[in-house]
Amino acid sequence: MRYPRHCKAFRGQFDVAPWAGLFFVLVLFFVLQTSLFFVPGVRIDLPTAKGPELAAVTNATATIMVDRDARIFYNHQLLVDRGSLRKRLEAAIRSSDSKLTLIIQADRRLDLQMLVELKQLATDVGIQEIVIASRPLLGEGRGKAK
Repeated sequence: MRYPRHCKAFRGQFDVAPWAGLFFVLVLFFVLQTSLFFVPGVRIDLPTAKGPELAAVTNATATIMVDRDARIFYNHQLLVDRGSLRKRLEAAIRSSDSKLTLIIQADRRLDLQMLVELKQLATDVGIQEIVIASRPLLGEGRGKAK
């Protein structure tokens, strides 16, 4: 038995306005999506440099981060003073089996004196390898022919 069909294929002109409105609302949503959510943490703007990647470090590592306000973070925890940093670094040296490599992630707007003092503190504690972290230049290290 055949049923009668009451629907016909659309044969009118395609209206672009609703689709354009939907497209722009979606674009607006995706562009503003990053600013809609608060991401906790401390922003550290690393300096850019041309050179080898940080992946060459094979020893045990300890990380010191210093933001532009000269606040010191050791392994992602805020430290109040340099005395507690010295104690933490000494404990890290005692607990590591091999040499300890210190990675310093310092904001590029940080005073150079602070960086020198941190390096001196690390060498006083007994850390021999100190790496100052940096971001690679845009387009570097991506397998492009030079």
